[in-house]
Amino acid sequence: YLHYVPMLPGLPPCEPLVIPELIMNQGSGAVNVQSIYRNITIFGPSAYLVKAVRLDLDKKRIRVKIELPRLQLNADYVINGRILMMPIS
Repeated sequence: YLHYVPMLPGLPPCEPLVIPELIMNQGSGAVNVQSIYRNITIFGPSAYLVKAVRLDLDKKRIRVKIELPRLQLNADYVINGRILMMPIS
């Protein structure tokens, strides 16, 4: 499933996982950091291991616990903010 599923031609490949942009604002007060990530490419999610599955038919819920042994993330990023009085950039 690294490239595509032949029976589902509209399903995009799961690896690498590509995210164009992600903006994260973290903290307030003494710790305040904004990070912007662009051109994110993630390798490794297809190697997941299923650790547990819980099915609740009454609530129509499935809960799956997975483990990702290794993820590699490549991206362009900018981080700005402050931790206590020290600026970060």
